[in-house]
Amino acid sequence: MVLSANCQELGTLCLRPPAIYGERDSQLILGVLAILRDKKTNIQLGDNSNLYDSIYVGNAASAHVTAAKAFLRNDASNLKVEGVAFFITDDASLPFWDFQRKVWAAAGDKTSLAKVYIIPAWAGMAVAAMVEYLFWAFTLGQKLPPKTLRLPELETISRTRVQRLKNAWQASSLLQEPEDIHDGKETVAEVTHENKSQRLESSFAREVMIQTARALKTTIRDPMGIVGSLAEAATLGIIAGWIFLKLDGTLSGIRSREGALYTAAALQGYSILLYETYRLTLNITLFDRERSEGVVGVFSFLISRRLARLLLEDVTVPLVFSTIFYFLVGFRPLASQSFVFYAVVLLCQYVSVTLAAVCVAAFRDFARASLAANLSFTLQSICSGFFIQLNRIPSYVQWIKYIAYVWYANGALIYNEFLAYTSNLEGQIYDCQEPGGVDNPDCKPYTGSYIVESLGFPFNSLWKPTLTLVAFALVFFFGSALLLKFQAAQLSISRVRPNEKDHSAKMQNVFRPHPDVRPISVTLDSYSLAIQKRSLTGRKSIKVSVLKPINTTFEPGLLNVIMGPSGSGKTSLHPPTTLPVLRLIL
Repeated sequence: MVLSANCQELGTLCLRPPAIYGERDSQLILGVLAILRDKKTNIQLGDNSNLYDSIYVGNAASAHVTAAKAFLRNDASNLKVEGVAFFITDDASLPFWDFQRKVWAAAGDKTSLAKVYIIPAWAGMAVAAMVEYLFWAFTLGQKLPPKTLRLPELETISRTRVQRLKNAWQASSLLQEPEDIHDGKETVAEVTHENKSQRLESSFAREVMIQTARALKTTIRDPMGIVGSLAEAATLGIIAGWIFLKLDGTLSGIRSREGALYTAAALQGYSILLYETYRLTLNITLFDRERSEGVVGVFSFLISRRLARLLLEDVTVPLVFSTIFYFLVGFRPLASQSFVFYAVVLLCQYVSVTLAAVCVAAFRDFARASLAANLSFTLQSICSGFFIQLNRIPSYVQWIKYIAYVWYANGALIYNEFLAYTSNLEGQIYDCQEPGGVDNPDCKPYTGSYIVESLGFPFNSLWKPTLTLVAFALVFFFGSALLLKFQAAQLSISRVRPNEKDHSAKMQNVFRPHPDVRPISVTLDSYSLAIQKRSLTGRKSIKVSVLKPINTTFEPGLLNVIMGPSGSGKTSLHPPTTLPVLRLIL
């Protein structure tokens, strides 16, 4: 571009320096010395066969001065520099690591070449590719690494897009003068309708991806939430398992097994139900606000919430509880039976979190939502088949068991324990001490078929109660989506305060500003905020950036506005805490 602009009226030339170093260098030398500070001068990537060129900043400046003098000369020699590109350098090129070692040696490093570990270039490329893929996978492609260099092709695409935006804005009818708009209000209405119809919206997949990344980041940034969920599952599993520790096969042990199965089906799900209800009431306000602004959708919000907690909570918490509780109680050590036990607890987890979404969608505050959740769990307890023999109550109220998911979960666990994984037609046989075994009528209460029949569960397989649990989770999911979509949220909107001043013609006090008070400007020069957060081990602290360095000036008597995306530090720059002399709108 520069060389092509050379002509009779304007003479140009190009100076093309390599890497520049010198006094107050904040890039090249500072980065090389950072390696020395980290004591990594004994590591070399590659075989050091690639050449590296550099130039001292004074020599680069001298080259510019020489080029300017060549243009100022009046003789014909100036024709030799016009339209020419000059490559300037200090001396002959050096191998890349030789230049680094010269800088380290000048800074006092005495590492010998015999102690240098050489990493092959192919190994470095493989590690870099793997790290880049992991970074992309965990950030869902929404964040670039801090040292990623933009490609020229991407810069060209960005500039093209910006130019298109400029052209579209200039061509928009909104920039026309009022006298250029014909037909008055009708034309304005048509333009407004056209703009609304042409408004672009984000795709559903992009909404889910962005909200999942945000929810995942906030979940990871709150380690006590994850630790609390895992600790709750482990503590509840230990306490409940201790209560039913190593049950035997006697009649009292069989009855205790029934209580242990009910505890697994109901208790863990109830804890998650209340916890998820509390968390949702904290996040539902933000969802209502963003949905009213057209930023997020109902289904993308619900799906992303579950995707973000899939591995952190939804799968892990039931696994911790079921593993501890199952083996402490002393159920049969069969892999298939323990897996079914975990699968039922996992389904109860999903039913509980979707039911919590229904409660919060119906009542946005925690008081009413938790009341609805507790009432629903009371119904689950009554209809679970443990406290009340449901096949012995009047038939006109027996239907309530079909609307209780705990009844299906308890039935699946009952079948899994007493009837499944045995070739005996009577189911599992427990410790009957009477002679004759199963053929003795006194041993009938020790058989699995008798236990299931006495409890009133009609299930003869696992697929029916488990599929019903899946159906409950789907019904609650779509029910919460419908409530969020069609039930309007109560959003607080600022209103203009009425002017209650008395404008009657009576004497009033007139306040004037003090003549000695002068307006001032507040200038922020690389202003930033950060906190030191102690790690979980307590051995080291982690520096978390709250507000990135900002350079700006707030003028007095003007409207100063702080704008930025969510999480960029607007609240950290709030006037009462940081700039009390300014009137800012966040």
